[in-house]
Amino acid sequence: LSTAAVMMSTVETAYGEARGLLGEIFNHEVKDAASSGEHARSSLATGNTASMTLAAIALVIGMLVTWFIARQIMQPLQAAVEIAREVADGNLSLREVQAGRDETGQVLLALGEVAQRLNAMIANIRSGADQIDTAASEISIGNNDLATRTEQTASALQATSSSIAD
Repeated sequence: LSTAAVMMSTVETAYGEARGLLGEIFNHEVKDAASSGEHARSSLATGNTASMTLAAIALVIGMLVTWFIARQIMQPLQAAVEIAREVADGNLSLREVQAGRDETGQVLLALGEVAQRLNAMIANIRSGADQIDTAASEISIGNNDLATRTEQTASALQATSSSIAD
């Protein structure tokens, strides 16, 4: 019995020590888990901040690229609209058009050709109108000359007729 009491006492002491050690290990593991949790929370916050920063940078780059592309398209189109309006207003003066090889550049070149061809057509029409004006002037002078000679001939005939009648 005394042996059993000593053993119980020894076991109880060992149990107490084991329980204390297990409590320390448990508390140490809880602290490690809390530290790992804090580290994970911190990493998540850093990841979220990095993601938001990258998204903002991507948004700014996207906006800049969109602005650049829109500008590359809009400038030639605005030039084409300006040329079309000038042609519509009758301004067919030739001017240098800087056009690229893309579709908007080809539109600008086509509008430049339209203005050149209209200018050439109007020059031909003006030349024809000048020729018609010159011919009409010559006909008018010829008619005036014919009318003068006809009046002179009529006067001469009247004079001859008067002298014969006397």
